Amino acid sequence: MATRAEIRKELAFRELATRRLAYFVRYWFHVRQRELTWNWHLDYLCDILEAVQRREISRVIINIPPRFLKSELVCVSWHGWMVGVDDSPKSAMLSAAATGRLALRDSRRTLEMITSTWYKNIFPHVRLIKEEQAEWVTAGGASRNAAGRDGTITGLGGDHLVWDDLLLAKEANSEVIRAKACEFLDETLPPRHNDKKTGTITGIMQRLHEEDPTGHLLRRMKNPQADQYLHIVLPNEAPIFTAVAWKGRIYAKRKPGDLLFPARFGAKETAEAKATMRNNYDGQYQQQPSKQEGAELNPRMIVEIDKPAEAIVKDLGLILNFYIDIASKKKETQKDDPDRSVIAAMGRDSLNRIIIADMYAEQVRGDGLLDNLLAMWRKWKPRRIKMEAGALKNMFQPLLESRWREIGKRLFVIDPLQPDEDKVRRAQPLRANLMARSICVPMGATWLPDMRAEWRGFPNAAHDDRVDAPAYGVRDLEDLKPAEPPTRIAGFNNGNDITGAQLDALAAAAKKRQRQEQEAFWG
Repeated sequence: MATRAEIRKELAFRELATRRLAYFVRYWFHVRQRELTWNWHLDYLCDILEAVQRREISRVIINIPPRFLKSELVCVSWHGWMVGVDDSPKSAMLSAAATGRLALRDSRRTLEMITSTWYKNIFPHVRLIKEEQAEWVTAGGASRNAAGRDGTITGLGGDHLVWDDLLLAKEANSEVIRAKACEFLDETLPPRHNDKKTGTITGIMQRLHEEDPTGHLLRRMKNPQADQYLHIVLPNEAPIFTAVAWKGRIYAKRKPGDLLFPARFGAKETAEAKATMRNNYDGQYQQQPSKQEGAELNPRMIVEIDKPAEAIVKDLGLILNFYIDIASKKKETQKDDPDRSVIAAMGRDSLNRIIIADMYAEQVRGDGLLDNLLAMWRKWKPRRIKMEAGALKNMFQPLLESRWREIGKRLFVIDPLQPDEDKVRRAQPLRANLMARSICVPMGATWLPDMRAEWRGFPNAAHDDRVDAPAYGVRDLEDLKPAEPPTRIAGFNNGNDITGAQLDALAAAAKKRQRQEQEAFWG
Protein backbone atom coordinates (compact mmCIF):
# COMPACT_ATOMS: atom_id res chain seq x y z
CA MET A 1 0.00 0.00 0.00
CA ALA A 2 1.37 3.42 -1.01
CA THR A 3 2.32 5.88 1.70
CA ARG A 4 0.94 9.41 1.85
CA ALA A 5 4.28 10.75 0.65
CA GLU A 6 4.23 8.41 -2.35
CA ILE A 7 0.64 9.41 -3.15
CA ARG A 8 1.49 13.13 -2.95
CA LYS A 9 4.49 12.53 -5.21
CA GLU A 10 2.35 10.65 -7.74
CA LEU A 11 -0.30 13.39 -7.76
CA ALA A 12 2.35 16.08 -8.19
CA PHE A 13 3.88 14.11 -11.06
CA ARG A 14 0.48 13.86 -12.74
CA GLU A 15 -0.14 17.58 -12.35
CA LEU A 16 3.23 18.44 -13.89
CA ALA A 17 2.51 16.05 -16.76
CA THR A 18 -0.63 18.01 -17.65
CA ARG A 19 1.33 21.25 -17.80
CA ARG A 20 4.65 20.45 -19.48
CA LEU A 21 5.50 18.05 -22.28
CA ALA A 22 8.84 17.07 -20.72
CA TYR A 23 7.11 15.81 -17.57
CA PHE A 24 4.41 14.11 -19.64
CA VAL A 25 7.06 12.08 -21.48
CA ARG A 26 8.74 11.14 -18.19
CA TYR A 27 5.40 10.13 -16.70
CA TRP A 28 4.53 7.98 -19.71
CA PHE A 29 7.75 6.01 -19.33
CA HIS A 30 7.25 5.85 -15.55
CA VAL A 31 3.77 4.28 -15.64
CA ARG A 32 4.89 1.67 -18.18
CA GLN A 33 7.98 0.93 -16.06
CA ARG A 34 10.22 1.60 -19.02
CA GLU A 35 13.74 2.86 -18.40
CA LEU A 36 14.32 6.42 -19.62
CA THR A 37 17.62 8.26 -19.40
CA TRP A 38 16.84 11.94 -19.69
CA ASN A 39 19.13 14.32 -21.53
CA TRP A 40 19.21 18.07 -22.10
CA HIS A 41 18.30 17.76 -25.80
CA LEU A 42 14.91 16.30 -24.80
CA ASP A 43 14.16 19.35 -22.65
CA TYR A 44 15.16 21.55 -25.58
CA LEU A 45 12.96 19.74 -28.11
CA CYS A 46 10.03 19.60 -25.69
CA ASP A 47 10.15 23.38 -25.26
CA ILE A 48 10.32 23.87 -29.03
CA LEU A 49 7.32 21.59 -29.56
CA GLU A 50 5.33 23.40 -26.88
CA ALA A 51 6.04 26.65 -28.74
CA VAL A 52 4.70 25.06 -31.94
CA GLN A 53 1.57 23.91 -30.11
CA ARG A 54 1.03 27.51 -28.95
CA ARG A 55 1.62 28.74 -32.54
CA GLU A 56 4.65 30.77 -31.50
CA ILE A 57 6.47 28.84 -34.24
CA SER A 58 4.78 27.59 -37.39
CA ARG A 59 7.60 25.83 -39.27
CA VAL A 60 10.35 23.63 -37.79
CA ILE A 61 12.93 21.20 -39.18
CA ILE A 62 14.77 19.03 -36.65
CA ASN A 63 17.90 17.13 -37.76
CA ILE A 64 19.08 14.64 -35.15
CA PRO A 65 20.78 11.20 -35.19
CA PRO A 66 18.69 8.01 -35.32
CA ARG A 67 17.55 6.30 -32.11
CA PHE A 68 17.76 9.50 -30.05
CA LEU A 69 14.00 9.38 -29.21
CA LYS A 70 12.99 11.76 -32.00
CA SER A 71 9.99 9.77 -33.30
CA GLU A 72 8.94 8.79 -29.77
CA LEU A 73 8.89 12.43 -28.79
CA VAL A 74 7.55 14.22 -31.87
CA CYS A 75 5.23 11.65 -33.46
CA VAL A 76 3.85 9.91 -30.37
CA SER A 77 4.17 11.77 -27.04
CA TRP A 78 3.72 15.30 -28.34
CA HIS A 79 0.35 14.58 -29.94
CA GLY A 80 -0.90 12.69 -26.89
CA TRP A 81 -0.01 15.60 -24.62
CA MET A 82 -1.39 18.15 -27.11
CA VAL A 83 -4.81 16.44 -27.22
CA GLY A 84 -4.97 16.39 -23.40
CA VAL A 85 -4.09 20.08 -23.12
CA ASP A 86 -6.44 21.22 -25.90
CA ASP A 87 -9.03 18.65 -27.00
CA SER A 88 -10.23 20.58 -30.03
CA PRO A 89 -9.74 20.72 -33.79
CA LYS A 90 -6.65 22.82 -33.11
CA SER A 91 -4.99 19.56 -31.99
CA ALA A 92 -5.76 17.69 -35.21
CA MET A 93 -2.62 16.11 -36.67
CA LEU A 94 -1.74 14.59 -40.03
CA SER A 95 1.49 12.59 -39.83
CA ALA A 96 3.48 11.24 -42.76
CA ALA A 97 6.49 8.98 -43.09
CA ALA A 98 8.43 7.19 -45.81
CA THR A 99 5.97 4.29 -45.67
CA GLY A 100 2.39 3.86 -44.55
CA ARG A 101 3.50 1.19 -42.09
CA LEU A 102 5.78 3.61 -40.23
CA ALA A 103 3.15 6.34 -40.17
CA LEU A 104 0.51 3.93 -38.86
CA ARG A 105 2.90 2.64 -36.19
CA ASP A 106 3.19 6.04 -34.54
CA SER A 107 -0.51 6.83 -34.89
CA ARG A 108 -1.35 3.47 -33.25
CA ARG A 109 1.03 4.13 -30.35
CA THR A 110 -0.56 7.52 -29.67
CA LEU A 111 -4.00 5.88 -29.83
CA GLU A 112 -2.89 3.25 -27.30
CA MET A 113 -1.66 6.05 -25.06
CA ILE A 114 -4.95 7.95 -25.16
CA THR A 115 -7.01 4.85 -24.39
CA SER A 116 -4.80 3.81 -21.44
CA THR A 117 -5.93 4.03 -17.81
CA TRP A 118 -3.04 6.26 -16.75
CA TYR A 119 -3.86 8.78 -19.51
CA LYS A 120 -7.52 8.92 -18.43
CA ASN A 121 -6.34 9.61 -14.88
CA ILE A 122 -4.61 12.83 -15.93
CA PHE A 123 -6.83 13.84 -18.87
CA PRO A 124 -10.29 12.44 -17.96
CA HIS A 125 -12.09 14.79 -20.34
CA VAL A 126 -10.62 13.17 -23.48
CA ARG A 127 -13.06 10.67 -25.04
CA LEU A 128 -12.70 8.93 -28.39
CA ILE A 129 -15.62 8.69 -30.80
CA LYS A 130 -13.70 6.98 -33.60
CA GLU A 131 -10.90 4.47 -33.10
CA GLU A 132 -8.95 3.35 -36.16
CA GLN A 133 -5.20 3.14 -36.55
CA ALA A 134 -5.16 5.33 -39.66
CA GLU A 135 -7.74 7.76 -38.32
CA TRP A 136 -9.07 8.44 -34.85
CA VAL A 137 -11.17 11.32 -33.53
CA THR A 138 -12.04 12.64 -30.07
CA ALA A 139 -15.32 14.07 -28.89
CA GLY A 140 -13.69 17.49 -28.67
CA GLY A 141 -12.61 17.42 -32.32
CA ALA A 142 -8.95 16.48 -32.01
CA SER A 143 -7.91 13.84 -34.52
CA ARG A 144 -5.06 11.90 -36.09
CA ASN A 145 -4.60 10.82 -39.68
CA ALA A 146 -1.54 8.94 -40.91
CA ALA A 147 -0.24 8.18 -44.39
CA GLY A 148 2.88 7.13 -46.22
CA ARG A 149 4.82 9.33 -48.61
CA ASP A 150 3.48 7.49 -51.66
CA GLY A 151 -0.02 6.90 -50.32
CA THR A 152 -3.11 8.96 -50.96
CA ILE A 153 -4.02 11.69 -48.47
CA THR A 154 -6.97 13.10 -50.38
CA GLY A 155 -9.63 14.12 -47.86
CA LEU A 156 -7.21 13.97 -44.93
CA GLY A 157 -6.08 17.02 -43.00
CA GLY A 158 -4.86 18.54 -39.76
CA ASP A 159 -3.79 21.75 -38.08
CA HIS A 160 -0.40 20.19 -37.34
CA LEU A 161 1.33 18.50 -40.28
CA VAL A 162 4.24 16.30 -39.17
CA TRP A 163 6.66 14.41 -41.40
CA ASP A 164 9.23 11.97 -40.06
CA ASP A 165 12.10 10.59 -42.20
CA LEU A 166 10.44 10.82 -45.61
CA LEU A 167 13.52 9.05 -47.02
CA LEU A 168 14.80 5.65 -45.97
CA ALA A 169 18.58 5.30 -45.78
CA LYS A 170 18.62 2.82 -48.68
CA GLU A 171 16.70 5.32 -50.86
CA ALA A 172 18.99 8.30 -50.37
CA ASN A 173 20.96 7.83 -53.59
CA SER A 174 17.88 7.53 -55.78
CA GLU A 175 17.33 10.85 -57.49
CA VAL A 176 13.80 9.74 -58.43
CA ILE A 177 12.78 8.91 -54.86
CA ARG A 178 14.38 12.08 -53.48
CA ALA A 179 12.42 14.10 -56.02
CA LYS A 180 9.19 12.36 -54.98
CA ALA A 181 9.85 13.13 -51.31
CA CYS A 182 10.53 16.80 -52.08
CA GLU A 183 7.46 16.99 -54.30
CA PHE A 184 5.41 15.57 -51.40
CA LEU A 185 6.62 18.45 -49.20
CA ASP A 186 5.97 21.08 -51.87
CA GLU A 187 2.69 20.00 -53.40
CA THR A 188 0.98 17.24 -51.43
CA LEU A 189 1.37 18.07 -47.74
CA PRO A 190 0.84 21.88 -47.42
CA PRO A 191 -2.71 21.91 -48.89
CA ARG A 192 -3.79 19.51 -46.11
CA HIS A 193 -3.95 22.28 -43.48
CA ASN A 194 -7.40 22.63 -41.93
CA ASP A 195 -6.64 26.29 -41.23
CA LYS A 196 -3.99 27.94 -43.41
CA LYS A 197 -3.47 30.81 -40.95
CA THR A 198 -2.83 28.70 -37.86
CA GLY A 199 -1.47 25.51 -39.41
CA THR A 200 2.02 24.29 -38.51
CA ILE A 201 4.53 21.98 -40.21
CA THR A 202 7.15 20.05 -38.24
CA GLY A 203 9.73 17.84 -39.93
CA ILE A 204 12.24 15.52 -38.29
CA MET A 205 14.91 13.48 -39.99
CA GLN A 206 18.48 12.29 -40.00
CA ARG A 207 20.36 13.81 -42.94
CA LEU A 208 21.00 11.33 -45.74
CA HIS A 209 21.91 13.41 -48.78
CA GLU A 210 22.55 17.07 -49.49
CA GLU A 211 19.45 17.04 -51.74
CA ASP A 212 17.22 15.27 -49.20
CA PRO A 213 13.99 16.94 -47.94
CA THR A 214 15.88 19.12 -45.45
CA GLY A 215 18.35 20.25 -48.10
CA HIS A 216 15.47 20.96 -50.46
CA LEU A 217 13.66 23.14 -47.92
CA LEU A 218 16.83 25.00 -46.96
CA ARG A 219 17.46 25.91 -50.60
CA ARG A 220 13.84 26.97 -51.01
CA MET A 221 14.15 29.23 -47.96
CA LYS A 222 16.58 31.42 -49.90
CA ASN A 223 13.45 32.83 -51.53
CA PRO A 224 12.09 35.23 -48.88
CA GLN A 225 8.54 34.50 -50.12
CA ALA A 226 8.87 30.79 -49.28
CA ASP A 227 8.06 29.23 -45.89
CA GLN A 228 10.84 30.04 -43.44
CA TYR A 229 11.68 27.17 -41.08
CA LEU A 230 13.39 27.20 -37.72
CA HIS A 231 16.24 24.79 -38.47
CA ILE A 232 17.44 22.79 -35.46
CA VAL A 233 20.63 20.80 -35.99
CA LEU A 234 21.84 18.44 -33.24
CA PRO A 235 24.97 16.53 -34.35
CA ASN A 236 26.28 13.61 -32.31
CA GLU A 237 29.70 15.27 -32.02
CA ALA A 238 29.81 19.04 -31.67
CA PRO A 239 31.95 20.33 -34.57
CA ILE A 240 32.52 23.76 -33.00
CA PHE A 241 31.90 25.58 -29.73
CA THR A 242 28.10 25.78 -29.51
CA ALA A 243 25.59 27.13 -27.01
CA VAL A 244 22.14 25.55 -27.40
CA ALA A 245 19.58 28.05 -26.15
CA TRP A 246 15.94 29.00 -26.54
CA LYS A 247 14.19 32.08 -25.14
CA GLY A 248 16.98 32.87 -22.71
CA ARG A 249 17.41 29.32 -21.41
CA ILE A 250 20.76 27.68 -22.11
CA TYR A 251 20.37 23.91 -22.37
CA ALA A 252 23.98 23.04 -23.13
CA LYS A 253 27.36 24.54 -23.90
CA ARG A 254 29.19 22.14 -26.20
CA LYS A 255 32.85 22.24 -27.08
CA PRO A 256 34.24 20.50 -30.19
CA GLY A 257 33.90 16.71 -29.82
CA ASP A 258 31.27 16.77 -27.05
CA LEU A 259 28.74 14.00 -27.57
CA LEU A 260 25.02 14.76 -27.79
CA PHE A 261 23.68 11.86 -25.70
CA PRO A 262 26.68 10.04 -24.16
CA ALA A 263 24.50 7.96 -21.83
CA ARG A 264 22.83 6.42 -24.86
CA PHE A 265 25.50 6.76 -27.55
CA GLY A 266 28.95 7.17 -26.03
CA ALA A 267 32.54 7.18 -27.26
CA LYS A 268 32.59 3.42 -27.92
CA GLU A 269 29.37 3.48 -29.97
CA THR A 270 30.56 6.56 -31.84
CA ALA A 271 33.86 4.91 -32.79
CA GLU A 272 32.04 1.78 -33.97
CA ALA A 273 29.63 3.84 -36.07
CA LYS A 274 32.47 5.73 -37.73
CA ALA A 275 34.30 2.51 -38.54
CA THR A 276 31.29 0.74 -40.04
CA MET A 277 29.37 3.61 -41.64
CA ARG A 278 32.31 5.66 -42.96
CA ASN A 279 30.93 8.67 -44.88
CA ASN A 280 27.33 7.79 -44.01
CA TYR A 281 28.17 8.63 -40.39
CA ASP A 282 28.62 12.28 -41.35
CA GLY A 283 25.08 12.49 -42.68
CA GLN A 284 23.12 10.37 -40.24
CA TYR A 285 24.98 11.33 -37.05
CA GLN A 286 26.63 14.67 -37.83
CA GLN A 287 23.87 16.06 -40.07
CA GLN A 288 26.49 16.91 -42.71
CA PRO A 289 25.35 14.78 -45.64
CA SER A 290 27.03 13.65 -48.81
CA LYS A 291 26.15 11.03 -51.37
CA GLN A 292 26.55 7.59 -49.86
CA GLU A 293 29.01 6.11 -52.36
CA GLY A 294 31.80 7.88 -50.49
CA ALA A 295 33.95 10.95 -50.94
CA GLU A 296 37.28 11.51 -52.66
CA LEU A 297 38.28 14.13 -50.11
CA ASN A 298 38.11 13.44 -46.38
CA PRO A 299 37.68 16.81 -44.62
CA ARG A 300 38.62 15.25 -41.27
CA MET A 301 42.22 15.23 -42.52
CA ILE A 302 42.37 19.02 -42.80
CA VAL A 303 44.82 20.39 -40.24
CA GLU A 304 43.46 23.36 -38.30
CA ILE A 305 46.00 25.84 -36.94
CA ASP A 306 44.84 27.54 -33.75
CA LYS A 307 45.64 31.06 -34.93
CA PRO A 308 43.89 33.76 -36.95
CA ALA A 309 44.70 33.76 -40.64
CA GLU A 310 46.68 37.01 -40.39
CA ALA A 311 48.92 35.55 -37.66
CA ILE A 312 49.52 32.37 -39.66
CA VAL A 313 50.56 34.31 -42.75
CA LYS A 314 52.86 36.55 -40.73
CA ASP A 315 54.45 33.80 -38.62
CA LEU A 316 55.12 31.56 -41.63
CA GLY A 317 56.25 34.42 -43.83
CA LEU A 318 53.76 33.41 -46.50
CA ILE A 319 53.31 35.22 -49.77
CA LEU A 320 49.82 34.30 -50.94
CA ASN A 321 48.43 33.66 -54.39
CA PHE A 322 44.76 33.93 -55.34
CA TYR A 323 43.05 31.13 -57.26
CA ILE A 324 39.69 31.95 -58.81
CA ASP A 325 36.94 29.67 -60.07
CA ILE A 326 34.13 31.67 -61.70
CA ALA A 327 30.57 30.33 -61.68
CA SER A 328 29.51 29.25 -65.14
CA LYS A 329 26.59 31.10 -66.66
CA LYS A 330 25.41 27.85 -68.27
CA LYS A 331 25.15 26.14 -64.89
CA GLU A 332 23.34 29.12 -63.38
CA THR A 333 20.52 28.78 -65.86
CA GLN A 334 20.16 25.06 -65.25
CA LYS A 335 20.16 24.96 -61.44
CA ASP A 336 17.78 26.22 -58.79
CA ASP A 337 20.86 26.58 -56.56
CA PRO A 338 23.53 28.17 -58.81
CA ASP A 339 27.25 27.55 -58.53
CA ARG A 340 29.47 29.91 -56.57
CA SER A 341 32.39 32.00 -57.73
CA VAL A 342 35.29 31.19 -55.42
CA ILE A 343 38.48 33.02 -54.52
CA ALA A 344 40.98 30.95 -52.52
CA ALA A 345 43.94 32.74 -50.89
CA MET A 346 46.70 30.13 -50.60
CA GLY A 347 50.42 29.79 -49.95
CA ARG A 348 53.08 27.16 -49.36
CA ASP A 349 55.39 27.19 -46.36
CA SER A 350 58.94 25.88 -45.85
CA LEU A 351 57.59 22.49 -44.69
CA ASN A 352 55.76 22.09 -48.01
CA ARG A 353 52.40 22.52 -46.32
CA ILE A 354 49.59 24.15 -48.30
CA ILE A 355 47.95 26.92 -46.30
CA ILE A 356 44.45 28.02 -47.27
CA ALA A 357 44.35 31.34 -45.46
CA ASP A 358 41.06 32.72 -46.73
CA MET A 359 38.20 31.85 -49.05
CA TYR A 360 35.36 33.79 -50.61
CA ALA A 361 32.39 32.02 -52.23
CA GLU A 362 29.21 33.66 -53.45
CA GLN A 363 26.72 33.37 -56.31
CA VAL A 364 28.16 36.41 -58.10
CA ARG A 365 29.93 37.15 -61.36
CA GLY A 366 31.15 40.29 -63.10
CA ASP A 367 31.28 43.46 -60.99
CA GLY A 368 30.16 41.71 -57.82
CA LEU A 369 33.06 39.28 -58.01
CA LEU A 370 35.49 42.03 -58.95
CA ASP A 371 34.54 44.17 -55.94
CA ASN A 372 35.19 41.28 -53.59
CA LEU A 373 38.41 40.40 -55.38
CA LEU A 374 39.70 43.95 -54.90
CA ALA A 375 38.71 43.87 -51.22
CA MET A 376 40.66 40.63 -50.73
CA TRP A 377 43.60 42.05 -52.70
CA ARG A 378 43.83 45.03 -50.34
CA LYS A 379 43.83 42.67 -47.36
CA TRP A 380 46.34 40.06 -48.53
CA LYS A 381 48.46 41.71 -51.30
CA PRO A 382 48.87 38.47 -53.29
CA ARG A 383 51.93 37.74 -55.41
CA ARG A 384 49.89 36.33 -58.28
CA ILE A 385 46.23 35.97 -59.16
CA LYS A 386 45.25 33.06 -61.35
CA MET A 387 42.07 31.85 -62.98
CA GLU A 388 41.13 29.51 -65.80
CA ALA A 389 42.22 30.46 -69.27
CA GLY A 390 39.57 30.84 -71.94
CA ALA A 391 36.14 32.38 -72.11
CA LEU A 392 35.69 33.08 -68.40
CA LYS A 393 38.99 34.95 -68.18
CA ASN A 394 38.14 36.86 -71.37
CA MET A 395 34.78 37.86 -69.87
CA PHE A 396 36.42 39.04 -66.65
CA GLN A 397 39.41 40.81 -68.17
CA PRO A 398 37.53 43.81 -69.66
CA LEU A 399 35.93 44.54 -66.28
CA LEU A 400 39.33 44.39 -64.66
CA GLU A 401 40.89 46.75 -67.21
CA SER A 402 38.03 49.19 -66.67
CA ARG A 403 38.51 49.15 -62.91
CA TRP A 404 42.25 49.71 -63.30
CA ARG A 405 41.50 52.89 -65.25
CA GLU A 406 39.10 54.04 -62.53
CA ILE A 407 41.63 53.73 -59.71
CA GLY A 408 44.54 55.01 -61.81
CA LYS A 409 46.99 52.14 -61.48
CA ARG A 410 47.51 48.54 -62.51
CA LEU A 411 47.12 46.34 -59.47
CA PHE A 412 48.01 42.86 -60.63
CA VAL A 413 48.33 40.50 -63.54
CA ILE A 414 46.07 37.49 -63.93
CA ASP A 415 47.94 34.38 -64.98
CA PRO A 416 45.89 31.73 -66.81
CA LEU A 417 45.30 28.26 -65.43
CA GLN A 418 44.82 25.40 -67.86
CA PRO A 419 41.77 23.42 -66.73
CA ASP A 420 41.62 19.66 -66.72
CA GLU A 421 38.45 18.11 -68.17
CA ASP A 422 38.23 15.49 -65.40
CA LYS A 423 37.40 17.10 -62.06
CA VAL A 424 38.43 13.99 -60.11
CA ARG A 425 41.83 13.87 -61.80
CA ARG A 426 42.17 17.61 -61.30
CA ALA A 427 41.68 17.13 -57.54
CA GLN A 428 44.21 14.32 -57.12
CA PRO A 429 47.10 16.59 -55.95
CA LEU A 430 44.70 18.11 -53.42
CA ARG A 431 43.70 14.62 -52.26
CA ALA A 432 47.36 13.53 -51.96
CA ASN A 433 48.25 16.56 -49.86
CA LEU A 434 45.15 16.02 -47.75
CA MET A 435 46.10 12.41 -47.02
CA ALA A 436 49.60 13.60 -46.11
CA ARG A 437 48.01 15.99 -43.59
CA SER A 438 49.59 18.96 -45.35
CA ILE A 439 46.45 21.01 -46.05
CA CYS A 440 46.19 23.61 -43.29
CA VAL A 441 43.54 26.20 -42.47
CA PRO A 442 42.87 28.70 -39.67
CA MET A 443 40.83 27.08 -36.90
CA GLY A 444 37.25 28.32 -36.75
CA ALA A 445 37.31 30.15 -40.10
CA THR A 446 33.77 31.18 -41.06
CA TRP A 447 34.14 29.69 -44.55
CA LEU A 448 35.47 26.34 -43.31
CA PRO A 449 32.15 24.48 -42.66
CA ASP A 450 30.94 25.10 -46.22
CA MET A 451 34.27 24.01 -47.67
CA ARG A 452 34.22 20.84 -45.55
CA ALA A 453 30.70 20.04 -46.75
CA GLU A 454 31.68 20.26 -50.43
CA TRP A 455 34.86 18.25 -49.89
CA ARG A 456 32.89 15.60 -48.03
CA GLY A 457 30.49 15.13 -50.95
CA PHE A 458 33.02 15.37 -53.78
CA PRO A 459 32.68 14.26 -56.55
CA ASN A 460 28.99 13.42 -56.05
CA ALA A 461 27.91 16.70 -54.47
CA ALA A 462 25.71 19.19 -56.29
CA HIS A 463 28.52 21.73 -56.03
CA ASP A 464 32.31 21.44 -56.14
CA ASP A 465 33.29 25.12 -56.46
CA ARG A 466 35.14 25.08 -53.13
CA VAL A 467 37.06 22.06 -54.43
CA ASP A 468 38.06 23.45 -57.84
CA ALA A 469 39.77 26.63 -56.65
CA PRO A 470 41.94 24.92 -53.96
CA ALA A 471 42.69 22.10 -56.43
CA TYR A 472 44.08 24.63 -58.90
CA GLY A 473 46.03 26.21 -56.08
CA VAL A 474 47.66 22.99 -54.93
CA ARG A 475 48.78 22.11 -58.46
CA ASP A 476 50.21 25.57 -58.99
CA LEU A 477 51.92 25.86 -55.61
CA GLU A 478 53.65 22.50 -56.05
CA ASP A 479 55.66 24.11 -58.87
CA LEU A 480 56.69 27.12 -56.79
CA LYS A 481 59.54 27.54 -54.33
CA PRO A 482 58.07 27.48 -50.82
CA ALA A 483 58.10 30.61 -48.70
CA GLU A 484 60.96 31.13 -46.25
CA PRO A 485 59.78 31.45 -42.64
CA PRO A 486 61.09 34.40 -40.65
CA THR A 487 63.91 33.47 -38.26
CA ARG A 488 64.91 35.52 -35.22
CA ILE A 489 68.64 35.58 -34.38
CA ALA A 490 69.34 36.77 -30.84
CA GLY A 491 72.02 39.42 -30.57
CA PHE A 492 72.24 39.94 -34.32
CA ASN A 493 70.81 42.81 -36.36
CA ASN A 494 69.21 44.19 -33.20
CA GLY A 495 66.99 41.12 -32.93
CA ASN A 496 65.04 41.96 -36.08
CA ASP A 497 63.37 39.19 -38.06
CA ILE A 498 65.26 38.00 -41.13
CA THR A 499 64.17 35.41 -43.63
CA GLY A 500 65.64 31.98 -44.07
CA ALA A 501 67.15 33.09 -47.40
CA GLN A 502 68.98 35.93 -45.66
CA LEU A 503 70.23 33.52 -43.03
CA ASP A 504 71.59 31.20 -45.75
CA ALA A 505 73.38 34.17 -47.36
CA LEU A 506 74.97 35.15 -44.04
CA ALA A 507 76.13 31.58 -43.43
CA ALA A 508 77.62 31.36 -46.93
CA ALA A 509 79.45 34.64 -46.43
CA ALA A 510 80.83 33.44 -43.08
CA LYS A 511 82.12 30.22 -44.69
CA LYS A 512 83.76 32.21 -47.46
CA ARG A 513 85.56 34.46 -44.97
CA GLN A 514 86.69 31.40 -42.98
CA ARG A 515 88.04 29.75 -46.13
CA GLN A 516 89.88 32.95 -47.09
CA GLU A 517 91.40 33.22 -43.61
CA GLN A 518 92.56 29.57 -43.75
CA GLU A 519 94.11 30.08 -47.19
CA ALA A 520 95.92 33.22 -45.97
CA PHE A 521 97.20 31.39 -42.86
CA TRP A 522 98.63 28.43 -44.82
CA GLY A 523 100.06 30.68 -47.53
